[in-house]
Amino acid sequence: MNGPQLSIVIPTYREVDNLPVLIPRLDAATSAAGISCEILIVDDNSCDGTIESCRDLAQRHPVKLLTREHE
Repeated sequence: MNGPQLSIVIPTYREVDNLPVLIPRLDAATSAAGISCEILIVDDNSCDGTIESCRDLAQRHPVKLLTREHE
């Protein structure tokens, strides 16, 4: 199998404090279960550092960031 077995989509807005706790737990749980996954974070243009935190987490975990720009 080439791609991930599971895609986890997490909508966020101002979650800078929660993501560094959640993402490693999700990654560890799926790895322990032998499931390859991707974690898609869809951010609603947070201004609290959530986007920067996601970019940092993506260096160590299977995270992809999508940012919604306000019109």
